[in-house]
Amino acid sequence: MFEGDFKLVHHLAPPLFAKRNDKGELVKRPFGGWMRSAFGVLAKLKGLRGTAFDVFGRTEERRTERALIDTPRTTIIACVLQGNAAYWAHCGDSRLYMVRGEKLIARTRDHSYTELQETLSHVVPMGEKFNRNVLFTCLGSPGKPVVDTAGPLRMMPGDRVLLCSDGLWGALSDAAICEQMARQPLSDAMPELVEMALRSAGPKSDNVTVLAVEWEAAEDLDSVAGISTNQLGDDVFASTIQASLGTDASSDELDDAEIERSIREINEAIQRSSNKRR
Repeated sequence: MFEGDFKLVHHLAPPLFAKRNDKGELVKRPFGGWMRSAFGVLAKLKGLRGTAFDVFGRTEERRTERALIDTPRTTIIACVLQGNAAYWAHCGDSRLYMVRGEKLIARTRDHSYTELQETLSHVVPMGEKFNRNVLFTCLGSPGKPVVDTAGPLRMMPGDRVLLCSDGLWGALSDAAICEQMARQPLSDAMPELVEMALRSAGPKSDNVTVLAVEWEAAEDLDSVAGISTNQLGDDVFASTIQASLGTDASSDELDDAEIERSIREINEAIQRSSNKRR
């Protein structure tokens, strides 16, 4: 509870009433405490959502929601082990777990409303929880994807890294996943983890995909025949595909020529690196 004199102000941009700035974005304006009563009325009208009587049905947000229904979408988690460090990037709710000994030292945070709500709950009281499957970003949606990156994180001998789909962590707790990763060889731990998730979820099980690796000491790498992790070098290859932040519709899609150019650059960099080692 707050004590003393204070004034509650809500800064909102109602789609039907808010003005737009030069970029076409809705501009927020202050509303007094009476808006809490309006929120209560809107909550009671939730049943009209998606019907012909939905007053917000023609807003840009609702049009985007309807477009998402038929748009193929996916999530991604990618990790690069380069030198003695790990780097990773993810979009959506596919996860990375890193275990050192029996301790979880890193885990990605899902781009989901339930994860966001869980984080905010430590700061402010939260109401009804969202379904864990509701994501606020992913690959393939009309909006620009949000990609979180991390690293470099120095790797230690024995560190274990797991990449997985939500079918695994949705059925098992983080503690159960980390315990299984730590207590036996990965070749035994991974099949057992998958079986545990399938048994736990039962007929409603989602796709369960896992990929794991254990980091060895640098001095042990020479004994692994046929495997090379030589660095290409900063001057060998550089390519960037970056989503624009503007509203120009013509820049929303990556054309075939740009994709082919990036693939060609990668192949040329690999070929140059191979020629240098001969």
